[in-house]
Amino acid sequence: MQALMLEAHGCLAEPINEAYGRALNQGWLDEAETRGKLWGIPVSLKESLPIREHDITLGLVSRIGSVATADCLLVEMLRKAGAVPFMTSSMAPAGMSIDSSNLIYGKQVNPLNTTRISGGSSGGEAILVAKRGSMLGFGTDSAGSLRIPAAFCGVSALKPTFERLSTVGIVSAFQASSLNPKTCVGPIAREVGLLVRTMEALCAPSMFAMDPTVMPIPFNKEAFEGTLKQRLRVGYFTAFSGKSVPEPVPAVVRAVDLAVRTLQANGHHVEAFTPPDPTTILELGFRVMNVDGGAEVSRIFQDEPLTKSMRLFVYYCQLPRIIKRAFTYIAQYLYGPALGAIGRGLCGCASVTSAAKTIYELKQFREKFLQSWNSEEGPFDVIICPVTSFPALPMDAASIYTNGCVAYTLLFSLVNLPVGVIRTHSVSVDDLGTALRNIERFEAEGDKMNASVARLQKDTARETCGFTHCHSSKNMSYAKEIFKF
Repeated sequence: MQALMLEAHGCLAEPINEAYGRALNQGWLDEAETRGKLWGIPVSLKESLPIREHDITLGLVSRIGSVATADCLLVEMLRKAGAVPFMTSSMAPAGMSIDSSNLIYGKQVNPLNTTRISGGSSGGEAILVAKRGSMLGFGTDSAGSLRIPAAFCGVSALKPTFERLSTVGIVSAFQASSLNPKTCVGPIAREVGLLVRTMEALCAPSMFAMDPTVMPIPFNKEAFEGTLKQRLRVGYFTAFSGKSVPEPVPAVVRAVDLAVRTLQANGHHVEAFTPPDPTTILELGFRVMNVDGGAEVSRIFQDEPLTKSMRLFVYYCQLPRIIKRAFTYIAQYLYGPALGAIGRGLCGCASVTSAAKTIYELKQFREKFLQSWNSEEGPFDVIICPVTSFPALPMDAASIYTNGCVAYTLLFSLVNLPVGVIRTHSVSVDDLGTALRNIERFEAEGDKMNASVARLQKDTARETCGFTHCHSSKNMSYAKEIFKF
């Protein structure tokens, strides 16, 4: 019955038939001290994390029949730690959409409310974990593919720094198109404690020997327990400055405020942090991810039937660069600076010189961010902010104005910082009342972008009430242990 319910949510890809036999032969009579830290825990994995002799369609119809010839290294590490991989989950086509529905496994629906999306591209894992179909899952994240589904489905997740966990053997539809950000592998679970246990197991010397490219930094238990530093310096922000991307809805603002008040009550120093300009994040981020101007996207989807959520993006990538630039000006005039920035980024780099300049711009962006992090009063230990501007979007109702909200997740991918997503509270009736009252204010100000996003919530107000929301926490590279707080 549970399997049928999960299948109805569109999250299942393929069961690992040998999992039952592996579990039976796990060594149940072994002494506890000889068991791995993940001993006996069933684990599900996003389909792009291959398991030998199992499908790796990546959500693409053209890849039906593609079978993994070997386990990715993460699977080997999990088995060495005692875990039992038992299921693969479906994902957005080629991992390129905030909606993880695809034409192979069907429409993915949110586990908390079937009128809403689960997020993408690791939406299958978020559904499995939220519905208790899996204790522990693994997904991938380049620009928010793990964090957004976790937030939409009300579970916890961790995007580590790149090369903190092994990516050897991961399958991608892309052969070459991205300068940055690199794909990270991360765990997802209902409780933060299991994420901690997982990182303890995988960030260990025995695992580092299996992949010498992984940073050989063991999990710092003292840092997690707070014995190294009792009082943290915490930065926070609830929104970007200006009117480039939609304002967070009241429930999102309350999630950050709740985290801030809790940290202050526990004696930590909390102060406002000013994030970079979101249009810079969007233009630079989409350019480094699509340095070829969409040529690789066009190749992948050349003969691929498209889901509704993918059509506009793929059609735009297939346009000649000169037409893209013309459409960018039109989009910015009609829909605002965020969409204009995304359009310019998707034009890519026209030459090797342009690509080299982009690499230099990324370096400057990171250095400027680091200067903000290391203020006169000392560096921040962690930053609290929203995952996106809103809870899970209604099915088939995503506004074109919501695209700019990926700036929240893309920022910390560009600067390569670890990010934790933490479940906080549910959307309340008061949150909805405030959100609905904001519509009149936005319309009076002529703010079409925020009015459009607010109307999405108004049109589905009853379904939104009670929805779980999350906030995300970021700290400096490789020091993810601070996420206890």
